[in-house]
Amino acid sequence: MTSAAISTRDRRTAPTPPPTRSQRRGSMSRRDRLGRLDFVVSPYLYIAPFFIVFAITGLYPLLYTAWVSFHKWHLIGGDQGFTGLDNYINVVQQPNFWIALRNTFSIFLLSSVPQIMLAVLIAYVLNTNLRAKTFWRMGVLLPYVVAPVAVSIIFSKLFADQSGMVNAILGHIGLDPIGWHASAFWSHIAIANMVNFRWTGYNA
Repeated sequence: MTSAAISTRDRRTAPTPPPTRSQRRGSMSRRDRLGRLDFVVSPYLYIAPFFIVFAITGLYPLLYTAWVSFHKWHLIGGDQGFTGLDNYINVVQQPNFWIALRNTFSIFLLSSVPQIMLAVLIAYVLNTNLRAKTFWRMGVLLPYVVAPVAVSIIFSKLFADQSGMVNAILGHIGLDPIGWHASAFWSHIAIANMVNFRWTGYNA
């Protein structure tokens, strides 16, 4: 057997030398960098689908509507040219705009403020050591899963001017009936009660 063959066989059977400290340090540093990169990037990848869908279905329509609002727009002819703030000035000059703005803020205050306060209280109670906790948590969500049409029918019966249950109860205790449809304030109260009924459990 030649010396070249012996040396080749020795190289095959000889154990692989362990990696040096610098090689181990380089391998660990690469793993650390990849681990840190995964730790930083992966949360954004997980939430990216929501923001992509929101940008397509929510943000783009808002931006496009804002762009359209600065143009004279015809439903058939399309864009008729840039008008600046003329559309906004025209809307502000309409008397119904201020009525709608008042109604919007009134219903918002009458619904959102008590709704959030009640939702926090319900959430606190549901988070205590309560018997049948799952049952009560499902119960507060029932108004949310009721169809909006059904909710509107129920509350139209409750707050009807002539035959509503609320006015019937007021009459039994000696109080005058309320004109829910005639008074702006009381109509806002009725609408706010409907909104609170539907969304308080969801917010809780």
